[in-house]
Amino acid sequence: MNRECKNEILSLLSELEKSKPDPESAEGVTIEYLKCFLAETGNRQMGVDFFDFKRFWLESVPWCSELSSRIEKIIIMKDEFNDQETHG
Repeated sequence: MNRECKNEILSLLSELEKSKPDPESAEGVTIEYLKCFLAETGNRQMGVDFFDFKRFWLESVPWCSELSSRIEKIIIMKDEFNDQETHG
């Protein structure tokens, strides 16, 4: 994961944690995904978990919400980084 993507994840995580959302809410679940991504960065790629995160975003986050646009930004950044890694 590149620094820009990591910074975006940290920023969103910080904002969500300050709001103290219900753990079962879209915001609460997003916090858990973001924490996992940060914990995994040094150890392995975000393969299956990132795919699950995309599916969660599409199925569970209100489409026009601020949360949706922030998650979409992270997904785009991660996909672009993966493309650069794959194609040089």
